[in-house]
Amino acid sequence: MPPAWLPGATGFQDRIPDPKAKKDRIILEGNIPSALNPPSGCKFHTRCPKCMERCKTEAPQKYQVGDDHFVYCHLYDTEEAKKNAKAAENAVIHQ
Repeated sequence: MPPAWLPGATGFQDRIPDPKAKKDRIILEGNIPSALNPPSGCKFHTRCPKCMERCKTEAPQKYQVGDDHFVYCHLYDTEEAKKNAKAAENAVIHQ
């Protein structure tokens, strides 16, 4: 099963059949990236539900998120994480 901490993982996890599970299906939208002509920036930004502008132009670095678990995702950039947390905090304050 794909790790839940990857943004697109929930769409993949939804494809695993579980006759007991009753949940809403997550349908991945967007274009499947070409292996022969991959998009600029993050190779998965065309289908990622958490895509940011930066994902379209800048390839993410490798981030360690567990003992033997690594991701290539801007969401795990500590500066980006701080900006997202601050934006979320401001959104709650201004509601």
